[in-house]
Amino acid sequence: MNYYSPTSLTQFTNVKDIREANYHMMLLSWMKILGLEIQGEISTSKGRMDAVLKKNDLIVVIEIKYSLIKSLNRMVDEAITQITDKEYYKPYADKNIILLGVAIKDREILCKLKPLEIQT
Repeated sequence: MNYYSPTSLTQFTNVKDIREANYHMMLLSWMKILGLEIQGEISTSKGRMDAVLKKNDLIVVIEIKYSLIKSLNRMVDEAITQITDKEYYKPYADKNIILLGVAIKDREILCKLKPLEIQT
């Protein structure tokens, strides 16, 4: 599992990035405390997914968006779109995959779960 350390937060150049990183840390910590297998910041050839939750043959690909300006609905849709456009699910194609978009705006949170539907 990847963690952010206080020194790694210096890589972020603005308050938005630091706040989003803090929410990433909280999500990863909560899932780990619950005893779930979760990995954060997984690099792929098309980008870096925020997290992947694994439980038997179930995979949840997680993308988190944070903004004080954008609407929660827009951010959660952007998160799901990013997962599908960048094909973050591909390494887990032999598993049951659920996409999870998480949108955070100040003290409001919206989540959207979507089963992966691969068009053949």
